Amino acid sequence: MLLYVVGILSTSVAVALNCGVATNMFPSCPSCLGSGLDQGLIDFWWNWDTHPKLDETQLTQAQVSEMYAKFIPMIWGQAAPDGGYGFLRNGTYVMGFK
Repeated sequence: MLLYVVGILSTSVAVALNCGVATNMFPSCPSCLGSGLDQGLIDFWWNWDTHPKLDETQLTQAQVSEMYAKFIPMIWGQAAPDGGYGFLRNGTYVMGFK
């Protein structure tokens, strides 16, 4: 029985955790997002909207690509979001709140 418990614990420890960031402050500091992406500190992020809202010209092209790849859009309520549902074509995940 002891070996079984140790096996479960060692398996659980080996699983990588993802780090997500929830903020609407990146528009005032795009380099903050860029730095977090460059250092591999952000696995996903969201800003309570359906698309990122920040000045992409302050990021490298690699950072912009990664920014979009790691962004998780969010839908609020039961009504269609402004601009429709086209943003869903760009990602794998979506968050929702009713």
